Amino acid sequence: ELDFVLKDIKYKIIKQGLKYGDISVAIPNLSSRYLEVKNKFNQYNIPFFLDVSNTLLDSNLVRYILGIYDVIINKYTTQDVLNTLKDSYSKISIEEISKFEDYTTEYGVKKITEKDVLNFDNVKAIFNVIKGLEICRVGTVSEYMASLRTLIMDLDLLNKTNEIIKNLSDNNELEIAKDYKLAYE
Repeated sequence: ELDFVLKDIKYKIIKQGLKYGDISVAIPNLSSRYLEVKNKFNQYNIPFFLDVSNTLLDSNLVRYILGIYDVIINKYTTQDVLNTLKDSYSKISIEEISKFEDYTTEYGVKKITEKDVLNFDNVKAIFNVIKGLEICRVGTVSEYMASLRTLIMDLDLLNKTNEIIKNLSDNNELEIAKDYKLAYE
């Protein structure tokens, strides 16, 4: 669909003498398809302006932090814990996550406890940080904010963000790297 539209734009520019400024394209759900659309316009060498407003919830870092709080609020359901561990911010190897996931499946674990993470060092480290944030379930706003600062420091999220940005930049995924950078600034 988008390819057809972009080919048509190129045709109208070349054959009909239209200018790029004469054309606009409306795309539903643009914010969720931003990278795809941007890449397609670049592929066809068509200049563009994408009017996308990002909310705080569009930030990978914010989604990760909210995922951690979901773990606490939902009382450590296996799915919430696994979702958090699988996030790029957790920095846990795929192998360790797979072993932990296999363990939870084999033993039918529905809620993660300290006993479940004993043999998984990196999982245990994140689990212990999350356990330290339990105060947010019943605490005051200032306690909640203090727990958020603790989370950011204990999980070393600034350095993890910088590592993710560097890896993305090294792999020439500059637009995604930019999104991570904006999220932390």
